Amino acid sequence: MNKSQEIQSIIAQRQPLAPKVADIETGLSSLYGLIQSCEQEGDRSYLSNG
Repeated sequence: MNKSQEIQSIIAQRQPLAPKVADIETGLSSLYGLIQSCEQEGDRSYLSNG
């Protein structure tokens, strides 16, 4: 197998991972937004009770 074929093989193996990585990235972004919202709510609660 020459270098070009080896590279093509690696690309072919990794291409199916791209959509999975994109889905994971979207999920993590969503979770980050939820965490920020929770932190802001906690800050508001602390300030109003403190």
